[in-house]
Amino acid sequence: MAAPSPSARAGHRPAGPARPVAADHARAGLADVASPSAPTRAPADSPARRPSGGAPDPQPTEWWKRVAVAGALVIAVGGTAATVTGPPLAEPADSGSSSASFEAGEPDPAALRTWYDSTLDARVGIATTAAAIRAYISAQDGLSLQPACVSLGEQVTAARALVDAPDVIARNLFEVGLDGYATAASACGHIFDGSTNLPPQELQRQTTAGLTAGDVQWAELATEFGFPPTTPDPVPAATPPPPPPPATAP
Repeated sequence: MAAPSPSARAGHRPAGPARPVAADHARAGLADVASPSAPTRAPADSPARRPSGGAPDPQPTEWWKRVAVAGALVIAVGGTAATVTGPPLAEPADSGSSSASFEAGEPDPAALRTWYDSTLDARVGIATTAAAIRAYISAQDGLSLQPACVSLGEQVTAARALVDAPDVIARNLFEVGLDGYATAASACGHIFDGSTNLPPQELQRQTTAGLTAGDVQWAELATEFGFPPTTPDPVPAATPPPPPPPATAP
C-alpha cells in the first residue's frame, strides 16, 4: 500500500478542482464598487446563496446592470422634477437706478426748488405790479393805472417764456396764476381803449378779480411744495385824483 501524503497525515482534505481566478476577481470588484464596506459576496454556486431545491441566483453582473438602470432612471426623473419645481432664480438688482429713489410721478425736490428760484424775478415783478394796480384802482388814479396795466401784460408774456416746472402740479399752478394776471391786464386795458361798452366800475372789478385769481394760484404753489411765498416790493404811492374844479358863480 502507498504511504499517505503529508497533507493527508495532517488531516487536510484534498484540494478540490481549481476555480477560475479571473471570475472570482471580477465578482469581488463589482462588490467593492457597490459598497466598499459591504462583506464579500458568496460565490454564485455557493450553498449559502442557493435556495433549497432552486436554481442559482442571477449572476452579479446581471444584478448590477438592473441596479444601474434603475438608478439612472431615478436620477433622470429627480433632475427633471428639480428643474420643473425648483424656485425661480432671483433677478439681479438694477444697478443703474438712482440712489435717491422717488415714487412714480414725484418730482426731484432739488430740481423743483431750483426751478422755483429761477422764477423769482418774474414772480416778484408781477406781484409788485398787481399790488400797484390795486392801489391805483382804490385811489382812482387813472394816470398811474394805465401804464401799470400795460406793464402787467408784458410781464405775463415774459413769464410764460420761462422754463417749465419739472412737475405737472407746479406747472399748472404757475400757469393758471399767469392766466389770472393776464385776465386782469386785459380788463384793465379795456378801461382806457374804449373797446367795450362795459362801465369802468365793472372793468375795475374784473381787473381786481383777475389779480386775486393769480395770487391764489401762486400762494397754493408755495404752500403745496413748502416754498417761500411771493412777496411784492414796496409800491409807489398813488397819485391822488385832482380836486374838482371850483364852482363858478352863476
